[in-house]
Amino acid sequence: MTKNDQLKESIEDAAKAAVKDGKDIQNEVRDIVIDALAEHHLDHENVDRVVKAVLEGVTSGIGEDNKTLNKAIENTLDGLREGMLKAVEASRLAIEEAQGRADEFSEKDIKRAIDDLKGLEALFMQAAADFSKAGIAATRGTFEDLATHAERTGIAIGKSVSEALETMQGKVTSAKRPGLDDLTKVTLAGAANIASIASGILAGIADSLNSEKPNSDTDGDEAGKKR
Repeated sequence: MTKNDQLKESIEDAAKAAVKDGKDIQNEVRDIVIDALAEHHLDHENVDRVVKAVLEGVTSGIGEDNKTLNKAIENTLDGLREGMLKAVEASRLAIEEAQGRADEFSEKDIKRAIDDLKGLEALFMQAAADFSKAGIAATRGTFEDLATHAERTGIAIGKSVSEALETMQGKVTSAKRPGLDDLTKVTLAGAANIASIASGILAGIADSLNSEKPNSDTDGDEAGKKR
């Protein structure tokens, strides 16, 4: 089994478990997305892999009740939205970091990272469309509800991407560039490392979110004291 296969399987298992538990699907899915993208490069290929694996895992974990199905799918999409918005934020910060280190990153590297960022909305919408047409929602008459919710989620991601691009506008052309005739200086790090920087930023976001979670043991102790 390849590393990509292992990643896909672990994400599917985590998403399935989140849906079966049913207590906090939205936040669980958000954390699954953030953790998976923080562990690997935050690039187009990995984002696509993570989103599809989450949707497949959710499909296998959903019960038979249509009301449960609708709620689970909505919560899943909301969790994906939140995870993707964090990914957009991390990508923007990574690209800005690369723009400020023009001796290490070529214009081509930065353009590729920006193109990956631009493609996040379309990537999500395609994954959601494939899921809704071929998956469990289609067989249980919930296609329209899913499509509507997915569209709202995609719009939110697209808005976040547009805002990120506006923030970065002009920085690519205004940043100091290395001499492209000196081939030893061109692309010392590369677009893959911009994705790696983004993953590192996302890992910091994940740590922050985890620190905000209540400690179950502490909560239990406090509850015991109150009784």
